[in-house]
Amino acid sequence: MANSCWKCQKEVDAVIHFKTTCSHCFSYLHCCRGCQFYIPGKPNDCYIPGTDPIRDREENNYCEEFKPLNQKKGKSGPSIEDVSKRLFGD
Repeated sequence: MANSCWKCQKEVDAVIHFKTTCSHCFSYLHCCRGCQFYIPGKPNDCYIPGTDPIRDREENNYCEEFKPLNQKKGKSGPSIEDVSKRLFGD
């Protein structure tokens, strides 16, 4: 499954690790702006409650809740089931 860069929207054929950058625009991919859970206005701008505050949303971070955007596939956010499993387990 190919991911898309949050900034330039181009397809990136790489596994996204903490310091992975886009091969086209060199933006960090493991960042708040590149995460399905990034929602400005929520506490810490994150859909997942209790996440650590992140100062720069475009820099790489070590958030364990990170889930890459798949903008080419039209995914806009996590499903209720995904969030429920993360918060409460199976």
